Amino acid sequence: MRVNLGCGNSFFDQAGWINLDYESQSVSVVEADLANTIPLPDAVADFIYSSHLIEHLRPDQVRSFLLECFRILKPGGTLRIVTPDLENIARQYLANIENKKYALAELELLLLIDQFVRVRPGGLYRQILNELRASAKIEEIDYVYVRTGEHPIAGKDAFKSLKLAKTGRNQRRKFISRKFFKLRRLLNRLRFQVAAYMMPGIYRSSNVTFTSPGERHSWIYDYYTLSNLLLSLGFKNSEKLSYRTTNYYDNAVLQLDVDRNEMPRKGAQSMYIEVTR
Repeated sequence: MRVNLGCGNSFFDQAGWINLDYESQSVSVVEADLANTIPLPDAVADFIYSSHLIEHLRPDQVRSFLLECFRILKPGGTLRIVTPDLENIARQYLANIENKKYALAELELLLLIDQFVRVRPGGLYRQILNELRASAKIEEIDYVYVRTGEHPIAGKDAFKSLKLAKTGRNQRRKFISRKFFKLRRLLNRLRFQVAAYMMPGIYRSSNVTFTSPGERHSWIYDYYTLSNLLLSLGFKNSEKLSYRTTNYYDNAVLQLDVDRNEMPRKGAQSMYIEVTR
């Protein structure tokens, strides 16, 4: 069994894979609050993949999440984590300053900070992307794409997943029930927003965020800190790899890390760490 945690819309829709996320966009994705527990038995996974999830969790939640990964992983199994790389970001920022590319340095800083502090969906980052779309600043447009995997003009490249046709009454029933679930969640959010806007403005601006779950970042790691954490929890053989390399026997899993242009799906800011149990 192979497990994709916090998959979003990037997953293999085929036998042998289990895809879990906080919000499901497909009948092939199981909804689960991964900050609390992974709803799978002990020692069932040969391979676990998690991309750009742990930075959304508090450090104490990350520790619990990694222990859950250890629990469901088979002895000798592989855990692959993709997450923003603080060292990479810091070095790129300083390189831009040294090369007097101040606009790019400002973008790098924005890409790091905005997701920690935004209180509205998209934050300042989305505003800057909209401004780039209306501009002819090709260098900055290309920079955002290379660093984040999101092209300001073309939009996010679609994941080239391997889709298996799924039909039948049971699948349709699941699809309809999830639509109702999403509608109920949307109504709950609207009620929250109405209640929030009735609060005093000074309290609302300091204590209320309208961002969706999983949009804000809570922490950031470099290889040293994340590797040490993994090893302290019992994992072995920590190694920093690239989006094109894996120590897992089946390198088809690398399709999760590339976009349709064979570029890093989550951009050059990402690091790729693999450990084994």
